[in-house]
Amino acid sequence: MNTDYIYLSNSLPYEEDHRPTPIRHKLVKLLPLGVVHSTKGDFLVDNESFQSIRNKFL
Repeated sequence: MNTDYIYLSNSLPYEEDHRPTPIRHKLVKLLPLGVVHSTKGDFLVDNESFQSIRNKFL
């Protein structure tokens, strides 16, 4: 599976004069893959399930 990864951080970018830079907001969708632990129970998201979820977002 060809997957692009994105690094998420909780820090904000700052200019050299310590003022915050304008932030472009982007929608980030996180998809599960592997064993998922939730309040509804534990379940396995295999490649087929992952692709099905992913296709709903495209």
